[in-house]
Amino acid sequence: MKYHAVRIFITALWCKLLNSVRGLLGRPRCILLYPEKPRFDSYVLLYMGRFFGWRITNDVNDKYDLAIFWEATTFRKANDTIKELSQKYPVLNQNCFDISKQHVDTCFKKVFGYSPMVNPLTYTGLCVKKSDKNGAHDGKIIECPIEKTEDGYVYQKLIDTEMEEKFVSEVRVPVFNKTIPFVYYKLSPIEDRFNISVKGRVIPPQDHFSKDELKKILKFCEHIGMDYGELDTLRDRHDGTLYIIDANNTPCVNFTGFSVFQKLCTILRVGKALDQMLSSLANSGK
Repeated sequence: MKYHAVRIFITALWCKLLNSVRGLLGRPRCILLYPEKPRFDSYVLLYMGRFFGWRITNDVNDKYDLAIFWEATTFRKANDTIKELSQKYPVLNQNCFDISKQHVDTCFKKVFGYSPMVNPLTYTGLCVKKSDKNGAHDGKIIECPIEKTEDGYVYQKLIDTEMEEKFVSEVRVPVFNKTIPFVYYKLSPIEDRFNISVKGRVIPPQDHFSKDELKKILKFCEHIGMDYGELDTLRDRHDGTLYIIDANNTPCVNFTGFSVFQKLCTILRVGKALDQMLSSLANSGK
């Protein structure tokens, strides 16, 4: 484990050194985020850009290695500039227009063949009521059946993910252009399961997912149009059933519960994955 961490550390520092050399030669890594310009350093790309020395630009006339359709909203509309850019440069997430909970579930059901969604008017038992919009963090456990539903909300059965006493688990899956180099295993207090996790670690994807599940996760990404982003997954501890419950195409940094060493290793892992993605897309030209 320590050897693996040292190898990651050396590899990622090598990526940083290469980018420093590129900078001295006048051409550091550069990523176009369009049409929005991120305003908060908590976004993964801005955080990593500052750590590794990449340039992040919002100017379509700038010189860059690839572009990402970047708009921190649940629903997007087709963008003419993005369409035009995609004819010349690699543009990630250009077909990712809807990351609502309902659409996530629709795409999930197409690939996996089942769904966590319930009809709260007829379902008997506990379910989770939450906003259909992304990033609301307003999940609430309710008893079903209920008398009426509320517009703008979805209802999912309560998935039992209790893995340690008084803690529930969640696995966040970062996707880098059809690759999943690692995943985040996160624990939250059972009484505060919808807020930020308090324990976390990075694990190999095959330690949690089967080969078939990993193939289906990438297939789900194709359906929802997400080339770069993160997925939230839950696994029922009783029958082992896997669920994708959320998708985010503008991922943010969250190291809550990570030790200083874990945080550093994670930063380097993400940097390595992004650098490899940049290299692959830049070399392909599309």
